[in-house]
Amino acid sequence: MGQLLKVLQQRVPTNPSDIRSAALKLFTTAVVGFLAFLVIYPFLWMISASFKRPADVLGFPVQWIPDYWYPENYIRIIGLSPGVGTLYMNSIIVTVTNVTGALLFSALAAYAFAKLKFFGRDVIFLTIIATLMVPPQSTYVARFIIFTELGLVNTRWALILPGLFAAFGTFLLRQYFMQIPNEIVESGLVDGAGPLQIWARLIMPIARPAIATFVIVVFTHHWNDYETPLIFLRDPQLFTLPLGLVNFADETGIFYHYQMALSVASVLPIFIIFVLAQKQFIQGLTSGSVKG
Repeated sequence: MGQLLKVLQQRVPTNPSDIRSAALKLFTTAVVGFLAFLVIYPFLWMISASFKRPADVLGFPVQWIPDYWYPENYIRIIGLSPGVGTLYMNSIIVTVTNVTGALLFSALAAYAFAKLKFFGRDVIFLTIIATLMVPPQSTYVARFIIFTELGLVNTRWALILPGLFAAFGTFLLRQYFMQIPNEIVESGLVDGAGPLQIWARLIMPIARPAIATFVIVVFTHHWNDYETPLIFLRDPQLFTLPLGLVNFADETGIFYHYQMALSVASVLPIFIIFVLAQKQFIQGLTSGSVKG
């Protein structure tokens, strides 16, 4: 007991400057905790509401732990038309294809802009970056006309093709590749490796934090995309989860318990992806140098 009191006395600040520093840290922690609660509050309410009866969803004050649990809400959404399995499969096909294609093309372009020298490199790169200033909504009309002429409207290709080329990914990965010492590339050339071998075996493994960041951002964007499927899809069997959720609400009316159950089901993959890649994601956001 005496040793515990001695430890506490050592940790408790006594001089005014330490007290002010501790108070500032405590205040900062409280503010961050409050902001974090505001962010997570809707998700907690969504999960709670997904297990409630319709009459209990909008009850006030909020009953976070229901007296009666209704997992039947999740069973009900399985019988949707199209079923939740079809919505999931459509979202997975579109999202995974976009993430894979965007990562491949962006990584190759970023490597070329960062480590290779060719005529007009900087001009081409700045032109690609300039496309980031163009709102995607302003291109919908042109894209719709083009895809109509090509017969791609009401197909998954209308959702996949535009997402295969990501200017943001080229910029993000190029900035990370530029931090990799040129000696690594030169060592690969000395060993007789070609540009593609250096890119695949040396550059890409080092850039895993940036790749994880890019994958999470692109996955979240395409998984949650509502506007593009709304414009280009007509067949309910091709609907993705966001469009299927709105379509379900329009067809069945205001049943918040079912809508929250489907919302939880749609958010779950993003949560899993972030948990699995959060370490690399944080490193990708905070990396300022490459460890040798």
